Amino acid sequence: MNTSILALLQITTALLTGIQGNTVLPSSTARQAVGIASRVVQISTQATAVIPFSVPRDDGIYPNYIDLLHSPYLSANGTYVRLGPVVAPGGQYVAFGDLNGDGLDDATIVVKRTAADGTVAYALAAMLNQNGILFNIADYPLGDTMPVINSHRIESGTLIMNMQEGAGASATSTYWLLGNQFLRAD
Repeated sequence: MNTSILALLQITTALLTGIQGNTVLPSSTARQAVGIASRVVQISTQATAVIPFSVPRDDGIYPNYIDLLHSPYLSANGTYVRLGPVVAPGGQYVAFGDLNGDGLDDATIVVKRTAADGTVAYALAAMLNQNGILFNIADYPLGDTMPVINSHRIESGTLIMNMQEGAGASATSTYWLLGNQFLRAD
């Protein structure tokens, strides 16, 4: 399987290289190609991930909070774990919607990670709905203190979140998924 994934990633690289300097190509076509390349990276990331436990498939068409409880999460050291003492939900901050343009609802959830040395960090976890399971593909770090989250929603492939970090003022930030990276757009 790794040979197939490597070939798929090489084709994707050739596609992106071909459109990079093409000034004739419409921008909408270039965006489509980047979206396809992003999904190839996402599928490859999940296919090569080492998840040391079985993950039940979603029990319906749309993922829900119960599905999130059974999903694989990235730990502080980059291994996949179940929710528990190493990775725990950081409150009820969950949003459902399509993050990667594949027509399936994905999710974001704030998680609290505890490292082996006891250090705590909060992160915004991007959970892709791939092959019937929610899969923690990427994170965006939120710091060592849980921010106050006033609102959060997924709209047109973007997470829009209004939060207050520390004693600062509330601000709205947008996050989007590119391949296996969760990026802040502002």
